[in-house]
Formats: sequence, C-alpha cells, structure tokens
Amino acid sequence: MATSAALALLAAVPPTSRAAGPETPQETRTLWGHKAVSLGDSFISGEAGRWRGNTNMRETSDTDMFGTDMAAEGCKKDGTGCKKHPEKVYVDNSYVNPTNQENNGCHRSKWAEIQTADLDLRHRVNLACSGAKTENLLRNGKRFKGQELQIKSLEKEAKGGHVRLIVLSISGNDLDFEPILTDCAWSYLEWVKPYCKKSWDEKVKEKLAAEVPANVANVIDDIQEVMKKEHKPGEYRLVVQSYPSPLPPAKEYKYKEKYSRYYKGGCPFYDEDTTWARTALVQGISSMLRKVAHEKEVDFLDLKDAFAGHEVCSDHTTQAGEGNTSRNPLSDRDAEWVRFLSKGVLWTQGQREESFHPNYYGQQALGVCLTRFYHEIKKQDGPREGACVSPGPQSRVQDMELRGIDS
Repeated sequence: MATSAALALLAAVPPTSRAAGPETPQETRTLWGHKAVSLGDSFISGEAGRWRGNTNMRETSDTDMFGTDMAAEGCKKDGTGCKKHPEKVYVDNSYVNPTNQENNGCHRSKWAEIQTADLDLRHRVNLACSGAKTENLLRNGKRFKGQELQIKSLEKEAKGGHVRLIVLSISGNDLDFEPILTDCAWSYLEWVKPYCKKSWDEKVKEKLAAEVPANVANVIDDIQEVMKKEHKPGEYRLVVQSYPSPLPPAKEYKYKEKYSRYYKGGCPFYDEDTTWARTALVQGISSMLRKVAHEKEVDFLDLKDAFAGHEVCSDHTTQAGEGNTSRNPLSDRDAEWVRFLSKGVLWTQGQREESFHPNYYGQQALGVCLTRFYHEIKKQDGPREGACVSPGPQSRVQDMELRGIDS
C-alpha cells in the first residue's frame, strides 16, 4: 500500500462555525439537506467527552477541576464557584444521572467526532451508544438501553433526507474490551494475580478469527440493505473505523511499574499486559476490521496510532494542575487525550464508564481524522483506506496526519 505525504492542514471546526458567504440555491441545499450519521459504540458516541485532559484530585462539586471538567459552568476566574451540568455535554438525554439513573446512558457527547468534523454536511446525527455491540445494530438484533435498534434509526434518517456519510465504530464490546481492561487493572492492583493476557489471549484470538468479523460483516450488510432502498449506489460513503490505543508503548510510561501508575496516573497496567493490549487487542481489531471492510468494499479508517504521544500516562504528557482553569486550560499539546481510570479507591471523578475513552481533546483529534479522510474519499469512487496518525509528542489535535491512502 503506497504511503502519501501528510495532507494539507484542515482545521476541525463545528459546522456552525463555517464562515458565512454568498450561496447559490444549490449550495444551500447541499449545506442544509445532507446528513452525516455515526453508528456503533462508546468510541464514536462520545464517551469521556466531559473531560479536557486529566488531573489527579478528588472530584469537587464547585470547581472546574483545574480546567478539566467541561461540565463546569459559571466559574470564577480562579476556577471556583462553578455549577456542574454533565447533561449539557452528554446531550439528547444520553447522560445517566447517578442519583436517579434517569436517561439512557449512551453518553452522546457534543464533542463526538461526527459533531466536530468539518464535513460540509450540515446535519449530524449521532446514533451510537456507549456499550453497544453488533447485536444492537442488526435488524433482527436486540434493543439496548431502551433505545431503538440503530439500524432502524438509520432507516428513518435515510427516508427523511440525503445521508451522504455513515461512520461505523463497532466490535470492541463483542470482544469484551471493557472486561479485559478491568481484568488487566485488577491483575495489577492485586499483584498476586497473573498477567491478564494469560486469561484473554486465546479467547480474543478465537473471536477475532470468525465470530466477530462475521458479526461486523452482518452489520455492514444490513446498513447497505437499508440504504439501497432510499439511495442510489455511490450516493453515500460507509466508513468503518478502528480504535485508538489508550495505552502507550510499555517503554514510554511516565511511571515505573509500581503503584504510582495507579494513584498518580490512573493507568494500573503491567508492562507485559500493556504490550499485549496494544498488539493482540488493538492491532488485532484493526486488522480484522480492515479485512472485513475490504471484503465488503467499504472505506476503512485505521485509528490505532491516532493518540501516539498522548496516551494516558505517556511520558510525553502532563496532567492539569495549579494555574490551569477553564479559562486557561492545559494545552492539547501537553495533555493526555485519553481519560484515565475515573473511579478508584483514592479518588473518584465522573463515571467509571468514561475510563480509557477519548476525552475532549481525543474526540477533537478524531474529528480532524474524519475531516481529513472524508475530504479524501469523496474525490473519487471506490473504497479507500487510510491511517490517521498523531505526529507524536507535543503535537496538537489539528496536526493529525492522514497516511497510506490507497484504493
């Protein structure tokens, strides 16, 4: 596969931020009448979008947590006197209130990549739901968190207007991604347990070999079946995307393989389990999804290295601290783009489900990735594939590079 030079920089700005200017009636129809739709799980729904970097402290009800808590509003200059409104970050009734369990818990962030990407498609529809599996997307699947099957919702969107882009992130929960990370964390915290890879390696390999790719293929088939009823061939693009690694290479941990990885960094993982998670799990999922996308002749966007140099506990990053506020936040150049362990014995912030997902900065970076890829694939017909990569330490979200575009 040929490697191309990095594409020209395109800032990922919300659609409402596009500069105003004269438009012809046709341009107006293009701007307002076409849709981009996201389907799948927490990595595209926007889980963890509440947090702008990480800070090592117990959550407070009236501060902006050194500028990391995007739910804080009405704060003073010093970051105090705030009111918290997580429901304004996780929109469309998708925030789970921990006191009364109201709403559905899909955690559809206002910062999710489908919302921040600059796609020249005015309508953005986020149907993804945190925790979803392939069975929650299929026409004969199972409802999840009280939501309509995502494929049914897509069918309504297709009937109600021009869907020009569908972005799909799915399979992580079919592979038990969250239970794996939980088990790996407990292996580290208890110290007497063996490496988690010993319990999971064969299970992951077996699922990646047949069961999960078949499930993903069935989802793609159902999407295409729904779309062909309302759209002609070539009128829309279907992008299957993989997952960014939340953990750095073992040699790039900021903290040594001691307890400080947990109570300082919020990343309780052994070096050996980390290496396994990056290769067998993240790389394995990426390879599987790429193969399915190729077989189904749809576009594929590889994100496994999208957070390089900005993973949780990377030695190239720092946490927010004194001097940082919502008015003076830690820069994306220095921050971790992944949410650390949000719920622990020493401190608690937010909700456990947010752990090890793209945070506010991570979601902006993925929005830039989608922007780059979309503007490349719409240039010509036929499925395309590419990899979106962070250039490395000290990079900004707008510096994301699209590499390896090929047909």
